[in-house]
Amino acid sequence: MHGEIMKQVVREDDKITIKKIREKTGKNKRMDWYQKKLRNISPYFTWFFLHAGISADQVTLLSILPVIFGSFLLLFKNPLYWILGWVIMQLYCIIDCADGEVARYKNNSTKFGLVVDEFLHPVVNVIVLIFVMFGLFFMYKSFYVFIFGVSAIVFILLNRLLKLSFSFEKNSILSKHIGGGKIPLGGLIHVFLIASILDTFSYNFRLLFLILIGIISPLVFVQNMINEYKSSLGRK
Repeated sequence: MHGEIMKQVVREDDKITIKKIREKTGKNKRMDWYQKKLRNISPYFTWFFLHAGISADQVTLLSILPVIFGSFLLLFKNPLYWILGWVIMQLYCIIDCADGEVARYKNNSTKFGLVVDEFLHPVVNVIVLIFVMFGLFFMYKSFYVFIFGVSAIVFILLNRLLKLSFSFEKNSILSKHIGGGKIPLGGLIHVFLIASILDTFSYNFRLLFLILIGIISPLVFVQNMINEYKSSLGRK
């Protein structure tokens, strides 16, 4: 009798519940309001992944799929397609939270997962920018779109490499938002959501936002290089 009770207790302890996922994975105090909202939803996805036996690394790789599907809609001129693309890409943001929750719940983070997750954010931003660039080119038939698009892509990646290579000070507004190439949870998606909403009244805001990102990205890279140089002088 006692043995059966103990087995039942063990079975209850092994049961995966949403409450237990929240307790074991917790929340980061440094999260902004949007990330906190995502963390309210992600445990339900985490529950599914845990029951399906999907590892944290596999969840990380799966998160790229909604980005690709959502980005495809950016090729269409109608801004409503871009807004729908944003909605689909929110799955990426949620799954991006879930992969860490799966790893923390199982307590089995891997070096591969950490490296992939580290590069995934700039890769997502690059995928979004590539589709934005081609979508705007189809609209305006201007090669200037590629100039600003390529500028944004190159310098977002360079900023990310700089962040991985050095420890520079993040003391500017621009650096916090776009400096490391890791705009939290695919932040470029949200930038173009705003532009798409505005473009329901005018077809120029999406182009304007791409131009701004193409100009700001190299400026932030230069700023980060200066910060690193100053920081290196202080260490000598």
